[in-house]
Amino acid sequence: MEKILTTFAWISFLAQTCYGDLGELELLENLFEKNGYNKLIRPVSDPSKGIEVGFQIALSQIIHLDQRNQVMKTNVWLQMEWNDFQLRWDPEEYGTTTIRITPDNVWTPDIILFNNADGVYEHSYDSNVVVSHTGYIYWIPPAIFESSCSIDVEFFPFDQQECEMYFGSWSYNVQKMNFTFYHKVSIADVSDYSKSGTWIILDVSSYIKTMRKQGTNEDIAIFVVHFTLRRMTLFYMVNLIIPCVMISFASISVFVLPAEALFVINQNFRTPRTHQMPRWVRLFFLNYLPRIMRMKRPDHEERWQNPEDDIFDFPSPDLQPATTNRRVAFGDLRDTHHPGCKVLKMGHVDDGKTIHKIEHSEECRRRMIHNIHSGAYQAADAIHFLKQHIEKEEKFETILDDWRYVATVLDRFLFYVYLFVTCCGTVVILMKAPYIFDPKDQDEILDQMLETMKEQSAY
Repeated sequence: MEKILTTFAWISFLAQTCYGDLGELELLENLFEKNGYNKLIRPVSDPSKGIEVGFQIALSQIIHLDQRNQVMKTNVWLQMEWNDFQLRWDPEEYGTTTIRITPDNVWTPDIILFNNADGVYEHSYDSNVVVSHTGYIYWIPPAIFESSCSIDVEFFPFDQQECEMYFGSWSYNVQKMNFTFYHKVSIADVSDYSKSGTWIILDVSSYIKTMRKQGTNEDIAIFVVHFTLRRMTLFYMVNLIIPCVMISFASISVFVLPAEALFVINQNFRTPRTHQMPRWVRLFFLNYLPRIMRMKRPDHEERWQNPEDDIFDFPSPDLQPATTNRRVAFGDLRDTHHPGCKVLKMGHVDDGKTIHKIEHSEECRRRMIHNIHSGAYQAADAIHFLKQHIEKEEKFETILDDWRYVATVLDRFLFYVYLFVTCCGTVVILMKAPYIFDPKDQDEILDQMLETMKEQSAY
């Protein structure tokens, strides 16, 4: 009994299969041979009327956005539907509601991408068309398009790009062929979208407009797909922005080095022998600027006001007596014996003791006094020279310290300028980007787009 039931089931299955195949073959013969179907003629009952083609794209992947060449490369499926009144039948008669045939056997709209960037205007593969018994034809061929896109990198890497793809008929004007939305959906199908690691899709909306065809007086229908893309910044933050900011702030450590090692080396090694400090330098770098930057040094109030005299106005090495008006207290030097004088010894008795007194002649006394005066004058001039030299050396070192202090002040000033420019420049550049504090979740956006698709297709 079991074998009989199994055999009966197989016979029924084969009968239905053969009947279906025979019914589809008969349907194709009736539609395309007996009815005289012509794929070159627009499928409209009235030639004066236009045909409406439902159109939309199913976005599969954003392959690349070439900023240098201004090109967006996408992987899409073109969703098209239209009604062919010649391809209708009774499903009860032929046992099928749909048939699948190659697009070479039916009329298809010649829709191309107008703003292509690589010379490829059409889809890449002719997939089968699905023909319904109501006359509606559904065609979804795949394509990889490179479309031109104006890319603005002013706020890179916190930029947001707007790109568009323009689809239209190559040979039919708007009176002959017009667009409608595929399944009444005005946004791209993202149900099979593969998320990009570089770009976030904010919106893929579409609209229909008319445009005057170049060289003619005819208007053509244009189906525009508008992409709103925002760059994902994590890669650039980790590999570009953070290293640059760290290098910039690490450069501040240069100012910790002594002034001799920096840009102010020219100021640091100036000396009174090579440069004279101008009054404005002394006033600005030794008085006002240190006050602003809260810098202090010992005896600063007195030191910055000292005028810079000519510290090299030394007397001649061949010293001469200062003046004859100089008076020196010689004490008992007048009684000093001079080798060129004859000594006159005189003695007398005082309290039983003999006291000797040395007297010099008048000429000897004059010569001795002259020699003593000349030596005293030379010694005084030498002492005066040494005193003047020490004072000049001290002033020389003071002026050197002033130049070093100018170098230190300039170094500190450049440090504050560099710190201000680095910090403020970084903040201004980051704050200028309009989308830096507006994070987006790609999964949430895709869910919202899919929900919108369901709502629109339900009407």
